[in-house]
Amino acid sequence: MGFFSLFRKSSQSLTLLIDVGSASVGAALVSLNHGNIPAVHYTARTPINISGNSDSAQGIQALSLSLSSVLGRVQKALKVAPAGSVDSISVILAAPWCISRTKLIEIKEKEPVEVTKSFFDSLVRREEEAVNSELVESATSNLFKGESTLIEKRIIQTKLNGYPTADPYDKWSRMIETSIFIGIAPKEFLRLIEKIIDNFFHVRHTDFHSFVLASFSAVSDIFSSELDYGIMDVTGEATNLSFTRDGSLTESFVIPYGKHSLVRHLAQNLNVPTQVALSYLKLFAENNIESKLGKDIESFLADEKIEWQKALESSMKRQFSLPSSSKLFITADQEIAGAFWEFISSPNRETAKLSFTPVLLNSQALASFLSFSPKAAPDAVLSLEALYVNKLFSGE
Repeated sequence: MGFFSLFRKSSQSLTLLIDVGSASVGAALVSLNHGNIPAVHYTARTPINISGNSDSAQGIQALSLSLSSVLGRVQKALKVAPAGSVDSISVILAAPWCISRTKLIEIKEKEPVEVTKSFFDSLVRREEEAVNSELVESATSNLFKGESTLIEKRIIQTKLNGYPTADPYDKWSRMIETSIFIGIAPKEFLRLIEKIIDNFFHVRHTDFHSFVLASFSAVSDIFSSELDYGIMDVTGEATNLSFTRDGSLTESFVIPYGKHSLVRHLAQNLNVPTQVALSYLKLFAENNIESKLGKDIESFLADEKIEWQKALESSMKRQFSLPSSSKLFITADQEIAGAFWEFISSPNRETAKLSFTPVLLNSQALASFLSFSPKAAPDAVLSLEALYVNKLFSGE
């Protein structure tokens, strides 16, 4: 009996989840369940091998090859399922492949007004058009020089007279506050992704989503008692940071410094190949490194922290602060998670406004929220995305 045949009898949908990051492409076969946890049956991840900019022609070609490689592995894995077929496909895009913004809408009236669905929809639609224009104008990637497409629009939170409500319609209020999340992506890029997918799988429609919203949704559901927190996702070439205040996603930005940046800089510092530098970081993280080399790496990380914090400061659009007891949820490879936590948890005078308690979102931390087949290698990013897609499937 194939390892998929057990769940096909009771599963309502088998989805192919694709994660398109800045330095790797991942995929997972996930059984989505109404009112139940998702079941992950297979995972695969392939690096994007490029030395230059991701949004260059060479970068797009490298991503295409990595996506094809991952989908080929998934297709091969599905052959063990006698009646297995993919019902739906969801693609989660991270920077630089998509850009997003959360917009807070505030209306204050002297007299109460009725919040009808048509009133609310027109309000959101007007802001959606404005945010779309702002995103395109602010985009720095070459990818956004052509036409862009809305991939995600979601109301994060609505308050009437200062109180959160899940159902604002047919109520009267003097003060209306709502925050909406808007995500866009280049139209030609989406067509390329769909074309590559179609070489391996045939479904009626492919859904595209933003990793910023997917990670926020999953973390807010898992840690529902937390209202103020940050999420830090360390990818190959960048670090994605987002902040949530009073339960609402308020800020997100990208720092052009990731795992590969750290490894390259260490390799240059020690005059060794990048693979050797990466192995040193693994040994350092395990506290299993020769004393002299360990001190050299400590000194390097102290200097590198200053560079990373400069990148952080230049990336933040505005001054931002959270309560000192706030948590920072981190997704990063084990060998570099400690280094990046040190970068942000030991602030200089310019970054003192950021003070967090760290929570590493690894496979152990997420184990009780998903079920994993032995065939599925642990992948924290795919796990968060699976939780989000399962939530959408359940109509929440």
